[in-house]
Amino acid sequence: MKKAIGLLAALAVFSCEPKEEVGFEISGTLKGFDDGETLYVNQVSNSGRMAPIDSTTIKGEKFNISLPKVASSDYSILSFGSTRGNILLLSENAKIEIEAEKGKLEDRTVKGGEQNQIFTTFYESVKGIAKQQESLAKQNQEAVKSANYQEQVRLAKLNDSLQQIQKDIRLKYAKNEPQSLVNVMAIAELMNMNVLKPKELNSFYEALDANIRESRLGKLVGDNLETAISSSTEIGDEVADFFGPNTEGEPTYLKKNLGKLTLLDFWASWCKPCRYENPNVVRVYNKYHDKGLEIISISLDRDKAKWIKAIEDDKMNWKHISNLKFWQEPIAKKFGVRSIPATFLLDENGVIIAKNLRGQALEDKIAELLK
Repeated sequence: MKKAIGLLAALAVFSCEPKEEVGFEISGTLKGFDDGETLYVNQVSNSGRMAPIDSTTIKGEKFNISLPKVASSDYSILSFGSTRGNILLLSENAKIEIEAEKGKLEDRTVKGGEQNQIFTTFYESVKGIAKQQESLAKQNQEAVKSANYQEQVRLAKLNDSLQQIQKDIRLKYAKNEPQSLVNVMAIAELMNMNVLKPKELNSFYEALDANIRESRLGKLVGDNLETAISSSTEIGDEVADFFGPNTEGEPTYLKKNLGKLTLLDFWASWCKPCRYENPNVVRVYNKYHDKGLEIISISLDRDKAKWIKAIEDDKMNWKHISNLKFWQEPIAKKFGVRSIPATFLLDENGVIIAKNLRGQALEDKIAELLK
């Protein structure tokens, strides 16, 4: 009986010992690499700089490296001492096996790790379409050389179809992988492709698991989305509040000066097309101000005296703003203004309902909205 109790006690002690948790381990076969070639594991900072966190040497085309446990989802890049190219992985607490060939690193295979399997499927899908697009680009170069316009049109249509597939692949992962960093990567690429409004992308981002949103890449994409939403100037977007100094140097705020309709008018005293348009804007303001039209003009002037004189000469009796920074005017940059005159018509909530209306088109739109 005593022996039995002793055995049970020993089993109880053994069963209570904590299991050793797997850290981030990478091993694999790298065909064509010389013995002694250095392999680096790099991480990327928010500024885009790649910095090595550990390294090992390749021997007999094999390598193995154990890294500290990963606390937060991110990605790692494998690079080499004397070989161009790299391999992208997701950092996760798992044993990852890689097979690749020198000169063909983009065709690598990755086994192990739940997150890396999701990423590998995503990567292979995107890469396959990208290769088709490269082939079309080469065919189009030949069509241009031979002045074959019909072939150029055909290839352009095929490329548009492939571009839609690229978008659909990323949308699939942005919608369906809330527990994976691949979701964040898909959202970031959709932002770069400029195929969806920031608010639409933000709905995918908000559905992410909290630990993914709180990762380095998650925070970076979240910040970029926030900036994009606040500075988006497409029709249907609500303009974030802003302010600038008036002719007396005092701040004038957008939201405090909204009317039923508000015209944001970007101009400058030195801009001849702007000065030609000003009489029309004055006429429209005088006609519809009592019915709820407000105007805030933002000038790209740099000479305050010339700015004020032009306002007086053109009888522009409404709100005026300028930081006197020419094309570096921060409000103009916020709205993506690259030429003037430029206008944005807002409703009473500051939502953009029309852009770049001039002449009779401006009055017709205001008349329609202020019936």
